[in-house]
Amino acid sequence: MRPIRNIVEKKIVLVTGGFDPLHSGHLVYFDDAKKLGDKLIVGINSDDWLINKKGKFFMPLSERSSIIEALSAVDGIVTFNDQDNSASDAISKTIKLYPNHKIIFANGGDRNSGNILEMEKFKNDSNIEFAFGIGGDFKKNSSSWILEEWKSPLEKRPWGYFKVLDEKKEYKIKELVVESGSRLSLQSHKKRQETWVILEGEATITIDENVFTKTKNETIHISMGAKHRLENKSDEILKIIEIQTGSYFGEDDITRYDDDFGRD
Repeated sequence: MRPIRNIVEKKIVLVTGGFDPLHSGHLVYFDDAKKLGDKLIVGINSDDWLINKKGKFFMPLSERSSIIEALSAVDGIVTFNDQDNSASDAISKTIKLYPNHKIIFANGGDRNSGNILEMEKFKNDSNIEFAFGIGGDFKKNSSSWILEEWKSPLEKRPWGYFKVLDEKKEYKIKELVVESGSRLSLQSHKKRQETWVILEGEATITIDENVFTKTKNETIHISMGAKHRLENKSDEILKIIEIQTGSYFGEDDITRYDDDFGRD
């Protein structure tokens, strides 16, 4: 680990987080924070903190520290393990490293002066400043989102895409997004039945000889063996949750009767 040298500086900027995994939004956060002062220190949450918050960690502290410390914008790191979901320990450690300098605690994402615990603890310390909105909305590319996409990747289809949200021996749950003007094949299943819940948009649904529409928060059940089709005739996307129950949930349990994309 590269030592942090106590060189006289005007302003020391501190950013904190789990950074598990590190992503491009974090790099923007670091670069923008560095502009606020003369030296950038990154406080990194411990493995125990991540386990307490998320149940596990993706990258161990040693790897996260090595990667972050090697970044050109970063001048040093501190590791911390606050139990109150704050970064007070990281701030205290930075104060000890730079006792005679201004410390700027730079916050990004959805943190503000009304929802961080550090404000109360250090509000009377004249050497501590707080900055907010640093790095823009880097939460759009959050570590949690990346890990969720890694666990449940999108399966692209000509009509849109789906992803599996959960799967057990007894059921399978999928999220489907159908693009405007697209529709799935007219199909049936031999080994499963389905329940659809409309989350966004308007669905045109065919079940055997019946055609009808469903909108947000409405549900429809498709019996095993029933011919059915999902269509989006609107100008907006159609998003549904599909709950499958039965004895088999493979994508090969599809009998197609009509398909706009020439699939068997």
